[in-house]
Amino acid sequence: MAGPEAGLRAGPNAQGGRLANAPQAACINSSASHTAVAKLLIDHGANVNTQGGGFGNALQAAITTPTNHELVTVLLEHGADPNTSSGMFGYALQAAADGHHDDIIKLLIESHGAEINRIGGNWGTALQIASEAGSQSTVELLLRKGADPNICAGHYGTALQAAAYRGFRGIVKILLEHGADVDAQGGAKGSAIQAALNGHDGPNQELADFLRTKSRSKTVDDDEVTLTSKTWTAARVGQKA
Repeated sequence: MAGPEAGLRAGPNAQGGRLANAPQAACINSSASHTAVAKLLIDHGANVNTQGGGFGNALQAAITTPTNHELVTVLLEHGADPNTSSGMFGYALQAAADGHHDDIIKLLIESHGAEINRIGGNWGTALQIASEAGSQSTVELLLRKGADPNICAGHYGTALQAAAYRGFRGIVKILLEHGADVDAQGGAKGSAIQAALNGHDGPNQELADFLRTKSRSKTVDDDEVTLTSKTWTAARVGQKA
């Protein structure tokens, strides 16, 4: 089998394959051999910001599970741009938030200029991803660093809607304490209350009632609650049929 040196003859920036380029392929594994290959590619002129493939670029590949902390640092030291948009996560910060990698989030923001409220990928912002993933420490970190809980983007709309849909009451409370708007409209569910009523594990009436106490309208749409419950129940019955 040809070694990495043979592969370099094709050029360290050659495009092709599922992972689009050699740097990205080398960065999806945390083994010492993959780290050595990635360093070899960089030493031979690989562009660490080359885009393509599912992860978008080498930095985002290195951040995803299994996270290669050493390579993340190497890539950043060799010019990897955390604000380059590409791949399913959109940005490196979103990839780190999805994996609950608070140490990498701090590194990206504090030392490499990652912009915390950038919108990209399938989920919107880093805060939205962390809220949907249920990582309370990551949510708190992002809010301390200036994340805006009311940005509307991605599948869920806002971070509050994402947390409400998943039923993460602790994160819901944290977001509300940081100014999240209960009545904001957007995303697949419409509002945070509707997201709770159409929750991942079925209607979360308790959470919906809690959110109503934080709503400016204070109104309760009984027809909506009944319809939501019936729709979810029918869907569950259909799945079992």
